[in-house]
Amino acid sequence: MRDLSYSELLFLSTTIEPKLLFCSLLTFQEIKPAVFLLQFSNQESLLISLRHPFVRFHLVQKKPLSHSTPFCKKVERALVQQKVASFSLLNADRILSIGFANELSLVAELFSRGANLYLLSKEKEILVSLVPIEKAHYTPPPKPKEHLFEEVDLSFITSLESSYQKAEEEAFFTQEKEFLCRKIGSLENRLAKELSKQEQTPPPSERKLQEALLLQSNYHLLHKGQKEIELEDLSTKEKKRISLNPALFPQQQLSSFFHKAHRLKKEEVLLAQKKQKTKNILDQCKELLQKIEKASSLQELLSLRTTVFSFFPKKQKTPREFLEFSSASGQKILVGRNDRENDRLTFSIANGSDLWLHVADDPGSHVVVKTEKGKKIDEETLLDAAHLALFYSKAKERISSDIFIAERKFLTRVKGKPGQVHMSRHRKIFIRLDPNRIERIKKTAAAEK
Repeated sequence: MRDLSYSELLFLSTTIEPKLLFCSLLTFQEIKPAVFLLQFSNQESLLISLRHPFVRFHLVQKKPLSHSTPFCKKVERALVQQKVASFSLLNADRILSIGFANELSLVAELFSRGANLYLLSKEKEILVSLVPIEKAHYTPPPKPKEHLFEEVDLSFITSLESSYQKAEEEAFFTQEKEFLCRKIGSLENRLAKELSKQEQTPPPSERKLQEALLLQSNYHLLHKGQKEIELEDLSTKEKKRISLNPALFPQQQLSSFFHKAHRLKKEEVLLAQKKQKTKNILDQCKELLQKIEKASSLQELLSLRTTVFSFFPKKQKTPREFLEFSSASGQKILVGRNDRENDRLTFSIANGSDLWLHVADDPGSHVVVKTEKGKKIDEETLLDAAHLALFYSKAKERISSDIFIAERKFLTRVKGKPGQVHMSRHRKIFIRLDPNRIERIKKTAAAEK
């Protein structure tokens, strides 16, 4: 599909102007990236596309699905319910300017390269642009040389909407086919390498079993303390040197070899199953690639797309188990969020020398400061942890409270009550919640995985 000539753009602007003049803008939304739909109070809809190679503007009869974006919202806040005051090409160039009654204007640069859309003030200050630029005021590109005006093909103009729709569908079909071919092709290459690697791995169980049988037939030569032994294989008449474990008695040595041979045999069975699974997927990929290459409609491709992505399962995001913060000195502080987490944090994650904190006489989170061996916890870290114990508790509303502090090794579970503990040795400190400290600590929170 070719770009519209300047003559055709000029014809469109003079044709559209009387239809939109003095009409209010109702919505400004995005159909797809860099393609916008403007709906007016007289039921007319204007499409502005900045997508190469389909840069254009024209009225549309069919109203495609559209949605709002941050850029659209900024434009709508400035222009919705404003009446169109002008509609023309700017600077005798491929630049569409739509002026509004509030003296703001929407300017679309309809160039094949570097297309952009601006919302301008009366003084040409750039209020917002689709593609961010450094300059603060808008200046159009240098005025082009005189255009060679051509006769406009009216049949082409009247079929713009359907022609571009067809061209965009064809382009999308081609892009989608190429994308799916690349996607499944990369998987096919990876699986082929994986299969080659699996086939090159020699089965070690047979060698280990032969060694076990050879040791069994020469059992009388085995004794504890041997690091290796050299034996003759009667079937091949070859000498074999076998490494032994000097800490084992002969019977243990023999059992160890047979056990390893048995385990390796199991592993080989699993490896064979994995190899067969890889072959099956590889065959499916080849078959799928052929179907993609033969596909003649977008509907076919979209149905195949589902199959392609079934080979690439999404990795499930596992939420971080505990809240994690860092003190001013970089010490890690963990905070439980419920009874189950509190119990696990204190009795499964924390080490004996880790510091444990909890608000006194109120329900709240368990707080654990991870300690390094031989390193004491500084005062600021202790205060940070105490603030977290208060902040993540029912006592938060009182702003101040006593905080229990104990080493993990002095805590025991209360049976049948997850999250509750007995303390055999502890101390208390009193703190008042410092909002500035809490704000600083919260900024160090580790992101959810």
